[in-house]
Amino acid sequence: VKNEPRSVSPERFAQQIKDLVSKGFSHFFVVDDRSEEDMEGFKVWLQDLADFRRERHVRRLDLTIQARLSLAEEPEVLELMRQAGIQTAAIGFESPIPEEVWAMRKPIVPEKMVEWTKTWKKHGFYVHAMFIFAYPIPPGKKQPLNAAGKPMSARERADAFWRFIKAASPDTIQVLALTPIPGTEDWEFLDKENRIFRELGWAAWDGLHVVFQPD
Repeated sequence: VKNEPRSVSPERFAQQIKDLVSKGFSHFFVVDDRSEEDMEGFKVWLQDLADFRRERHVRRLDLTIQARLSLAEEPEVLELMRQAGIQTAAIGFESPIPEEVWAMRKPIVPEKMVEWTKTWKKHGFYVHAMFIFAYPIPPGKKQPLNAAGKPMSARERADAFWRFIKAASPDTIQVLALTPIPGTEDWEFLDKENRIFRELGWAAWDGLHVVFQPD
């Protein structure tokens, strides 16, 4: 996080998978936070695997990757992904609430999220949607408001999530609580406001526990 990524050439990465396929492996989870960070290298990797599958008649290859939702704007890449054997996309939807997305500085267009999800599904992908609930809004950032112009309650935020999930209809969902990591901007402003529950201990810093006083 907030460091330069370490990379391997797409050709070498494809060869690693080919070698494992030759040994009988067929299910892979590529744990890169975003596989298309280097889009040109991503395409080379996909084409390499697609050619391998076609030339060797490899039918049993099931790849799961993490990718950006907006990749739906690249239908030719989605098609190449299918040819390469990618069947599941774990996607960081983060939040359907615009103010939360802006606070995260994520390149997501909230009004296109449902449309993009349907595009992924139309191309035959199993979509695993990952969310962060009740993301804290830093000082100076726009707060999410309800229809009455007042700050959204936890219930109202939850309702917004549920409406979106029903509309987008991903195959599976994962909703986590923000875990502020020491040294990050989130930690710094929450710590300054004395909102971090240090008494819980580091074992609670797993995304499954609320470790700070929510908004």
